[in-house]
Amino acid sequence: MRYMVLTDSRFGSRPDEATDDPDTSLASDVALLIENATLRAELSGLRARVRELEGLVDADPALPVANRRALLRELEQEILLARRHGEQAAFIYVDVNRLKLVNDQLGHAAGDALLLHVAGVLKANVGERGLVARLGGDELAIILRDSSAGQAVTTAYALAAAVASRPVQFSEGSFAAGIAVGATGIRAEDNVASLIARADAAMYAGKVRAPLAFPWG
Repeated sequence: MRYMVLTDSRFGSRPDEATDDPDTSLASDVALLIENATLRAELSGLRARVRELEGLVDADPALPVANRRALLRELEQEILLARRHGEQAAFIYVDVNRLKLVNDQLGHAAGDALLLHVAGVLKANVGERGLVARLGGDELAIILRDSSAGQAVTTAYALAAAVASRPVQFSEGSFAAGIAVGATGIRAEDNVASLIARADAAMYAGKVRAPLAFPWG
């Protein structure tokens, strides 16, 4: 007697019909791995781009230092750390001497060279110890982390000496540079405005008394 084998597509194929193709399965796995690797690479690129954009947002457009926005945010953070945890930090206010005179007599290219010279010296000497930023115009500022007011005064002297130690070079010659500096410790009771005002007053007092006189508050 002959028997007929009936199949129904709803219940899959017959037992003797193989459905798993090893080559197809391997190709699918490889394609999935390639897709995952591509996605990881794209994600890494996007993260790098975000970091780059964040850096641009915090960067001064003309000098290789942070901008005012970044400085004010970091000052808020340092005041909060002093208030909550008693952490030490200091603030240095920097005024670039004779910028207007340089612009008027030697031209704006010389003024730009002066600002770049000062910013470069400050950043090279501060390094990882803190943040160098531009407040605006001829005013820069430095946050020194893990630093007392007394240590900030020592740093201020060293920075002023470094700025003055070599002339500013520009296309038409060279000229001497100088800065006036006021240093103060960051206190738990501070706010950003009071901190900047105190360092500014210290800078101005030193500028009036004598070159390289840097009192602190």
